[in-house]
Amino acid sequence: ADGWGEPENLGPPINTEHDEFYPSMTRDGTLYFTGPDREDSIGGEDLYRARPVSDGFAEPENLGPAVNSPGPEYNAMVSPDEDYIIFGSAREGDLGGGDMYISFRCDDGSWSDAVNMGPPVNSATLDFCPALSPDGRFLFFTSRRVATDAPMPESYQELVASVSGPLNGSMNLYWIAADVIQQLRPGE
Repeated sequence: ADGWGEPENLGPPINTEHDEFYPSMTRDGTLYFTGPDREDSIGGEDLYRARPVSDGFAEPENLGPAVNSPGPEYNAMVSPDEDYIIFGSAREGDLGGGDMYISFRCDDGSWSDAVNMGPPVNSATLDFCPALSPDGRFLFFTSRRVATDAPMPESYQELVASVSGPLNGSMNLYWIAADVIQQLRPGE
């Protein structure tokens, strides 16, 4: 009722001497996050899940090779019902700079092999930081895409306007109908 309280460090087993970042939670309080350089790491930065327990969180579990790769995985957004996870990764075969991938929760609790979300979500530049609208209808994300058909600035003022405007390669926000998620579900 009085606003937000002071931040509290989650401590072990979530936090280590390394940088844990980009948390995402499910409705039941399960925490997903990026954790670099952990003992069970597959790559430089992997995605982990920690289930809630009475005094905080259980030991984090690596999501395994269906999701994590030898490259970095980062900025995961898990759906509220934990039926899919969207995350950024720089992998062999991506469209360029790092793309967003999706993995779906299988009936046995494991994760499907992650697939590149492809265009129009991904571009030839870095695409990352997915977020879902509260009603689940829209997927928001960040991209470094640039305007390829923009004319060359003819004055200093035009240059400043182009560098300060959208599609300048400096992380703009985008949104798309979340239908793209279901279209990528295996068997759809």
